[in-house]
Amino acid sequence: MVAPTGALRSKLDHAALPITPGEIARAAADCQAVGASDLHLHVRDANGNHSLDAGLILETMAEVNALAPDLRVQLSTDSAGYFEVTAQLRVLQRVVPQAASINIREMARDEAIAARLYKFAAAAEIEVQHILYGPEDLRLLYRWMAGGIVPATQSSILCVTGRASPFLAGRTEELGRIASALRGWRGDWMVSCHGQHELAVASKAIAMGGHVRVGFENNLRRPDGTLAADNAEQVAAVALAGHRAGRPLFRSPMVQDGQRRAAG
Repeated sequence: MVAPTGALRSKLDHAALPITPGEIARAAADCQAVGASDLHLHVRDANGNHSLDAGLILETMAEVNALAPDLRVQLSTDSAGYFEVTAQLRVLQRVVPQAASINIREMARDEAIAARLYKFAAAAEIEVQHILYGPEDLRLLYRWMAGGIVPATQSSILCVTGRASPFLAGRTEELGRIASALRGWRGDWMVSCHGQHELAVASKAIAMGGHVRVGFENNLRRPDGTLAADNAEQVAAVALAGHRAGRPLFRSPMVQDGQRRAAG
């Protein structure tokens, strides 16, 4: 999965950060060509701010579909500190995406609305991925599953390594703790990483049987600290790591070419 935009960064951080619907669609197509199967979608308003505007989201999804057909789009419902749980429910109801990521820590601000959100997602067959920032979030997810707030079918999670604010780079050492916490977990799991250790964390997660999310939302840099050219460079590097680990995503000629370019 590629997360090319995020909610917080701007073109002052990197000129190649995609902001407009057209830029996001072109980045999606470039990333699909070198190995991405999924797009984690954030959109921005005319001022470049994080938005949950359904019309803007649908416009962006249409442009992505035109340039990157068959790329699975996962809508981020991230509040980014701006939106209440009611707004997060409303955007799901208006867009009804194929898939959505939901920050369970944000949902905990209003448990009653959270229960409505998870129920709606299940009825609409929206594939939910729970964003977890620590073991306390996993414990909350287990509790809500046991209590019927989260349906048992919503069993996909993304574990975040490092943090955005105050910034802390994710490291491979965190994966041991994640694996220990997930012992007995029956759903699929994915890892993302803040900072330039992204490729190392992704490679180890792949070797452990997990899935990975990369991109400019969490990291702008290569392992040596220099700026990556674009999101597609990061995807190609991870696709190559998967190929070397015996877990290639798929074997189209474009992916193989991207892997050769990533290998130098």
